[in-house]
Amino acid sequence: MSDKMAKISNKDFFIKYGILVGVITVLFFFMFYTVKLSNKSWNKYLRSNIEITLEENEPNTWTIDNPIKINNSFSMNAAGFDVRNRKNGETRKAIIIRVQSIYGPLAAVFTVSKSGEVYFSGYSSVHSRVLNQLNSDVLNKKLEYWKEKIPYILELSPKGEF
Repeated sequence: MSDKMAKISNKDFFIKYGILVGVITVLFFFMFYTVKLSNKSWNKYLRSNIEITLEENEPNTWTIDNPIKINNSFSMNAAGFDVRNRKNGETRKAIIIRVQSIYGPLAAVFTVSKSGEVYFSGYSSVHSRVLNQLNSDVLNKKLEYWKEKIPYILELSPKGEF
């Protein structure tokens, strides 16, 4: 066995090593490209969810603008966009975040004014009986928790300041 090991030349070793490194590099760039490509469609989907939710709760009021980059641990569960009121020009931040409810995790949309006040706008993609049940829970402590936490999330983000 040690005789076979002695017969491996440096040239063969570096060829095999080079092939391995090449395959790993190609896979890495493929994964990186896939994530970058899906990020654009993901932001488009979140943008449309925020837009639909705001439109259902406050028709013809808000226009969605630029995305907000969230650079903290909440970035996996939240996304944000600048929104502008069509009627009076007021600007706010709209945040969509996963909120735990009696029906499991749901996407909730909040808006944040320049003064830091947080308003719950509604649940994304929830309708009929489920929405009625969620809205009847007037003492929803989870929504109150997120109302307190969202300004902190925006404060840690680079474009979070108003």
